[in-house]
Amino acid sequence: MIQVRPLITTLQAVFFSAALLLSGCGQSAPTPAPTDAAQKTAEAPATAKGAAATTQPTGDSQKQTRLYKDFMNREVEIPAHAERVIFIGNTAGDLLALGVKPVGLNMIDAKPTVFGDELQGVEDVGHPGDPEKMLALNPDLIILGVNIEEERLQVFSKIAPTVAFDKYRPVKERLLTLGDILDRQPEAKAWIADYEKQTEQFWSNMQAQGQVKPNETASVFIFYDGGKSLYALGTQGLSSSLYHAKGFKPTEAIQKMLDNGVSFEEFSKERLGEVAGAHLFLMVSLDDSKAEFERFIENPLWKNLPAVKNGHAYLVDAKWGYDDAITKQRILGELPTIMQAKK
Repeated sequence: MIQVRPLITTLQAVFFSAALLLSGCGQSAPTPAPTDAAQKTAEAPATAKGAAATTQPTGDSQKQTRLYKDFMNREVEIPAHAERVIFIGNTAGDLLALGVKPVGLNMIDAKPTVFGDELQGVEDVGHPGDPEKMLALNPDLIILGVNIEEERLQVFSKIAPTVAFDKYRPVKERLLTLGDILDRQPEAKAWIADYEKQTEQFWSNMQAQGQVKPNETASVFIFYDGGKSLYALGTQGLSSSLYHAKGFKPTEAIQKMLDNGVSFEEFSKERLGEVAGAHLFLMVSLDDSKAEFERFIENPLWKNLPAVKNGHAYLVDAKWGYDDAITKQRILGELPTIMQAKK
């Protein structure tokens, strides 16, 4: 039998997160256009927005703005020091790492997470953002880390200055970008420097303790859609936290994904042996997928994998499937527990 540590706490949570990981990594599905009421609500703030502005602090620093060219090559006038930020994306931990707590978040992309009560008080604005809910929060900046159609972008821009960033970039690049947007460059640089020291020390310790051997490979999979689909993670998710000069190495198939900037790729179960590393980390979604997975682990295709034979296959809680700054930092403390298996 597969040795899994720790067991997933709730399968529903895994399904929820797995679906988000896949949708977050690839092209977003078309989203409904804003309703007429929402459109009118967003257009009305010529008065509502102006009135709301009078409730903000009136210090000179609060009035300062600057032009920012975002990922979509749009020049947007943004606050020099934004204080009421709405974030739409699945890397809210990036903001928390910079010391920024958003006033609104598309919470569908924030559960289950490792954040605990750190998002307490943050309003759920829906996914990919309900204009009326967003307007009610009186934001001074909206940050987009999701693909969005032009019509909705225009609606958001009438609520508050709206900028997009490249969600596919590595965490260090994302933090520098967000640090620029939010005037938190020193915080971004400090986090990066601290994280680099932590990861260097962590993987040195893992090697010293024999939990990771030089050039040992690993791969991460999501068992999804009733067991019909098996996805390998590439540039995003948990896999981005495993690969390090002193840590795990990607398999040849995963390395090709990384070289091509591929976030995830579907593989047939018959090809699992080509992609799986010496260590295999797996997330399983929903009850029907779990049932199929339990049947699959009795299949020779699974039993004959070196990772399974050596007790190096791990079922991972979905909350570790993200690659935001906070999750990447905290997985360092959890990974040894996940990997408690006989060698």
